[in-house]
Amino acid sequence: MNASLRANLFIRLLYGTIHLRDELAFAVRFIPPLASDCRVVLVRTMAIEGSNAGNFNVGILFMEAYKRLHDILSPKYVVAHLDPSKSAVLVPDTELCMQEVDDAIRHVENDMESKGILLNAGASGSFSGGAEVQRAFFQAQIALDRAKGNAICVYYTESDQPAGQDIDLGEFQKLYELILAGEAGQAKDMISTLYDSLLVNGSCSRDDVRQAFYLVRFIIESVIRDARYDSHEFEIPQYREHESAQILFNELGAAAEDISEEFAKRKSSTSQEFVSRVLAYIQDNIQNTMLWADRKLQISKNTVLTRPFVCIIISLDSLL
Repeated sequence: MNASLRANLFIRLLYGTIHLRDELAFAVRFIPPLASDCRVVLVRTMAIEGSNAGNFNVGILFMEAYKRLHDILSPKYVVAHLDPSKSAVLVPDTELCMQEVDDAIRHVENDMESKGILLNAGASGSFSGGAEVQRAFFQAQIALDRAKGNAICVYYTESDQPAGQDIDLGEFQKLYELILAGEAGQAKDMISTLYDSLLVNGSCSRDDVRQAFYLVRFIIESVIRDARYDSHEFEIPQYREHESAQILFNELGAAAEDISEEFAKRKSSTSQEFVSRVLAYIQDNIQNTMLWADRKLQISKNTVLTRPFVCIIISLDSLL
C-alpha cells in the first residue's frame, strides 16, 4: 500500500471511524507498526508573534513545513496531514525512532525559523493494535496542550502520572451557581479545571470527551432555562465528532463566560430599574405621613431624609 493510502487509513483510525474487527485487522496488516508498541506524535506548526511570518501567507508556510516534515519521515513513518496547522506521525516506541522524529521536527524548524515558524509536538503513551489508536490520539492532544516552547511533550503514563481526584458532582453545582450569579471569569476557569480533571487525569477516550461535553452543556442550558430566558438568545456550542477536546471545551468556556456576563448585565439593569421605581415612589409620597410610619416600614421619615441620597441606593441595592 502506498504512503497516501496508509495515511488515509491512519486518519480513519485516529478519528475512530474504523470499529469492526475485520477492518481493524486490515489496518494492522497494511500499517505494520500497529502490530507492536508505538506512539502517536501530534506536531503543531505555529507562527511566532511579531515575526516575519506576517509578511507571508501563513497557510502556505504551514503547508511548506508539513511537506518538509513528510519528506524527511516518509515512507519509514506514517505521516498524516490533519488540518492546516497539525499533522500526526505513527512512531514505533523505541528511543531511536522517537529521536529520529524529534530530529526531523528540529530540522524543519531550523529551516523555517527565518520565516517565523515554530514547531512543537505532543506524544501519546505507548500502545499496540488499531483499536487503541483513537485513545492514543487524545493522549497526544493532551500532551500537545502541555507542550512548552519547541519541545516534544510526552503524555504521562499511568505509573508516573500525577495523582488526580475523582470528580465531585458538587463542582458541577458550583458551575451552575457561578454562571447564574454572573461570575463570568470564575465560570470559564471552572470549565477549564473540569476539562483537566475529566480528560487529563487518565480518562481520554472519545466517549469520555463526549460525556463530559454534554454534561457541561446541560448545565449551561439548565441555567438559561431556570433563569427563564429564551435559549435561542444565546449561542451554545454543538458537539463535533472530529473536533479536538481542547477546542470543544474552550468553546464551552467562552459560551459560559458570555452567558454569565449577559446575566450580570441584565441583573444590574433590573436592579437599577427597581431602585428608580422605589425612589420615584418615595419622592411622589414624601408628604404622606402614613408612608413613614414605623409600624409600616420600620423606618422613619427623618431617618430617610437625613441620609445622603447615595446611601439609599446602596442600601436598596445591597438588599436586592
